[in-house]
Amino acid sequence: MHKKLLFSSAALAVLLIAAVGGRYALRPRDHDGISTGPSPPLDSKSANLIARDADRLGSASVVVAQNGRIIFGWGDVDKPTDIRSMRKSVLNLVIGRLVAAHKLNLDATLAQLGIDDRNFALNAIERTATVRQLMEARSGIYHLAARETRSAAKYRPDRGDHAPGTFWYYNNWDFNALETIAAQAAGDADYCRTFVRYAASALQIADPQSRCERQEESNSIHAAHVIRMTARELARLCQVFLDEDRKPTVLPRGWTQWSTRRVSHFDFISDSKFYYGRLFWVVAPYAGAHGDSFMMRGVGSQYAWVIPEDRLIIVHLVRTKPLLLRNRLGLIPDDNDAWTFGGRIASFVLRGEYEARRLY
Repeated sequence: MHKKLLFSSAALAVLLIAAVGGRYALRPRDHDGISTGPSPPLDSKSANLIARDADRLGSASVVVAQNGRIIFGWGDVDKPTDIRSMRKSVLNLVIGRLVAAHKLNLDATLAQLGIDDRNFALNAIERTATVRQLMEARSGIYHLAARETRSAAKYRPDRGDHAPGTFWYYNNWDFNALETIAAQAAGDADYCRTFVRYAASALQIADPQSRCERQEESNSIHAAHVIRMTARELARLCQVFLDEDRKPTVLPRGWTQWSTRRVSHFDFISDSKFYYGRLFWVVAPYAGAHGDSFMMRGVGSQYAWVIPEDRLIIVHLVRTKPLLLRNRLGLIPDDNDAWTFGGRIASFVLRGEYEARRLY
C-alpha cells in the first residue's frame, strides 16, 4: 500500500511539473475578452454576468448564437480544444453526408460490411448489428474499447447479455467501429482523412489535418479519434444541423430530426431530463424551451446545446488535458453546474430571466 501511494504521488508530481513547465496549461484559458452582438438580447450588463459565471466554473470558452449569428463570445473561442465525446456528434455529420452520397446504408449489418475485431471475433448474432443500431449505442457488442471511461467499463454488460437493438449502453466500441465504417465507406485508409473531407470541409476548419489524431489501443482494432475544434466551429456545426431542412444538399432531408429523436432514456440518474438519440443526447423541455432540444456532450462538462424551435445554440468548452491532474486539482467543472449555467443563458435569451433549475 505504501509503495502504491508513493508511486501515485510521484506520478502526480511528474504531471504537475509538466504542467508548470508548459507542456500543459493549467490555467483555464488564455483570453477573457467578451464580444457581443450588435443588438439585444445580450447587453454589456448581462454579458458581464455570463462571463462572471463562466470564470467561476473554470470554463475555457463560451459561444451563444441565435438565428445564424453569434450574439455572445467569451474566452478562447478560436482555440482548438479536445472536444472529447462530442466527436460522436461530429461523426453523425460524417455519416449523414455519406448516406446523402449513397455511400453508406444505415441498415447494413456488420457481417455485410466485414467488421470484426482482434482477440474478440464477433459471433453470428453480434454480426447482425446494423449501422443504425451502432448509432443508437444498441449494438449488443460488449468489448473493450479505445478511450472508454472508467464508468463505461464499470457498467459494461457481459457478452451475450443483450441482442442487437434491444438494450442501450453508452458504448465506445460502437462509436469507434462507426469511425472505421465511415472511413471504409469513404474509401479512406483512416477516419482522419474522412473527417477532413466530410466534416472539416463543411465547417470551414482551418488546417484540418492537425485537428484529428488516431488513438488506437491494443484491446481493439477500432481506434478512437481525438478531434480538436473551437467553440466558434462547434457553433457552426450546430448551425449545419439547424439548417438541414433549408440546405438538404449537405445532409439528407429530415436527418437532424431523425438523429435527435428520443430512442433511449438515460435512466442511470432518477428524474433525468436526458435521452439518447443517434449520436446525440436529447434534452426534455428545459430552461424556457417548450420542446425537446439536443446536445453534444464531452468529458469535462463540455457541450454544444441546440434549442431548435428558437434557433439557439450554446457552446461551452473546458480545457481537459491532463484530465487526471485537472480532476485531482478540482479544475474540471461539475456537469450539473455547467448544464445549469447553460440553462441560465438559455432562460435569459428566451425569457429575460437569468435563472434555471438543475437538470437533475
